[in-house]
Amino acid sequence: MTRQMFMAVVVLLAGCVNSPGWPERDGAKRLRRAGYDGATITKIIQGRPLPETVCHDLESIRNQDVGFLLARNPHLGIEQMTRLSRRKNDFVRAGLARNPSLTAELIDTLRNDSSHTVWIGLAANPSLETKALLELRKQHGLDWSWFAMNPACPAQIVEKIRHSGDKKALYWLDRTKKNLRGWPIEKPQS
Repeated sequence: MTRQMFMAVVVLLAGCVNSPGWPERDGAKRLRRAGYDGATITKIIQGRPLPETVCHDLESIRNQDVGFLLARNPHLGIEQMTRLSRRKNDFVRAGLARNPSLTAELIDTLRNDSSHTVWIGLAANPSLETKALLELRKQHGLDWSWFAMNPACPAQIVEKIRHSGDKKALYWLDRTKKNLRGWPIEKPQS
């Protein structure tokens, strides 16, 4: 019995340590500690335009949550997005994968990334077209649930999800429509 209790505690603690990231919460805490004011933090979280100096300062903060928030900002320049695509931390690259302003070259780079976390970021990118999303699924065998979390999931993929009977994907399709928390971060108008 003692061994079973010990194993239950280990499993519980492992779940707490490996819980999913929450960059909006954890990144905001790190940004407050770095001295950013509430208005700037809100702009960062919402993916609004930021002064170039702030973007460069944020890039120097080696925190994965801050990196994720910065990387998904659709107002970044191509040079900065390219630098972020080379970051070692796959959570930062996953934030970039969700950026609706990615170039075709960056989409290709991220599609060929070795990280599952990056691929699911691409699956949630609201600017990727149906063909690119279906190629991503075919290339990496991603579950439909990752595509169901895309706030702009194309109608053709929604139909495939509905016909799949995948309960988890159907749950996320419904949940995403009800709770777009911080989405969509729209591509800036040219």
